[in-house]
Amino acid sequence: MQSTLFRLPFVLLIFIDIFSIGVRFFKLNQSIDVMSSFRIGHSCGIYEFILDKESITKYADYHGTIVPFTSLEDWLIAYQLMIDREVKVNLIKRYLEANGVLNPHLLNRTLDQILPIDTRNMIINFLD
Repeated sequence: MQSTLFRLPFVLLIFIDIFSIGVRFFKLNQSIDVMSSFRIGHSCGIYEFILDKESITKYADYHGTIVPFTSLEDWLIAYQLMIDREVKVNLIKRYLEANGVLNPHLLNRTLDQILPIDTRNMIINFLD
């Protein structure tokens, strides 16, 4: 598949570190986080963002480029464990509370990882 990424009307910032490769797109006053294969250190250990076929819950066509999306459930956990992402956590929480959890199996498999108790309790509350 041919990528049209560089023809998009975005400012592009690429970052690479020991745990992840990420891209951040900025358009007008919006930003979109694009990350994969990353881990987040937290008070109880390391969380690994699982990116597999189950994780891709939606595809969208953007000017002929098919863009895969992972679930809000996965991003809720990732943002919950990141520093200074409270605004995004609260937005996702409100959305899931209003619309329901669409991918409970992704939250269930996250419970197999080592997580802080507040994150674990948040997941359990969404699954109840």
